[in-house]
Amino acid sequence: MKISALIRSVTAVFFVSFSFFTSSKIKSRILFIFPFSVAILGLSHLCHPFSYKNSTFLHIFNHEIDSIQNVTVAAGFTRQISENANKTAYYSNAYALGLAYNFVHTTYGLDLAHKDTKNKGGAGNKVKNNEVTAVIRQGLNEDWNVYAMYSYKTEKTLPAGSAYSKSTDRQFLVGTEYYVFKQGSVKVKPFIEWQATRTKYENTFDKDSGKQLDRSRDFKTVIGLRAYW
Repeated sequence: MKISALIRSVTAVFFVSFSFFTSSKIKSRILFIFPFSVAILGLSHLCHPFSYKNSTFLHIFNHEIDSIQNVTVAAGFTRQISENANKTAYYSNAYALGLAYNFVHTTYGLDLAHKDTKNKGGAGNKVKNNEVTAVIRQGLNEDWNVYAMYSYKTEKTLPAGSAYSKSTDRQFLVGTEYYVFKQGSVKVKPFIEWQATRTKYENTFDKDSGKQLDRSRDFKTVIGLRAYW
């Protein structure tokens, strides 16, 4: 699959979610940067948060070793300027490196990413995100793929004049997809995925109850449709 086709993709996703929390329920976070190895594998149905100004740089290098194996390297930077509720601006800079190795019908991918956010929710506030993601995809035939992904994510919040808070996510995902339509550059494939996320918190409190959060578990089944053109 070509990256250019993937970036033009449109995905409709429907979620069936089952969650269990050892503390009070909190809102889940959106993945903070476009995952390059996930993009290479065609699994990117995650979206960016809203911003009214966005500057992105992306460079992709493809190298064909021989007729049955190739390597792809992607490096990127994105800067977003978004708006707080009081109409002041906050800034996010994200950096990522993605690697993918393909051998016959098997592809291995690895992402490294970091993001800095400043002034979100108030002047002087800082948020730091780090992420490592590993992906494997196996082609069973020309139309049918299975895949698995493991992610390790940290988010550290440094409010101005207050103590820090931190969360650490460990996420595992398995899924399968099948092409039901191929006509030229237009391709359509439904997919189903199962996700399990375990989160550990430090100095984090529930906004509603005020209780300190310790650990949580979240399970999701995702059914959707991807279209490429």
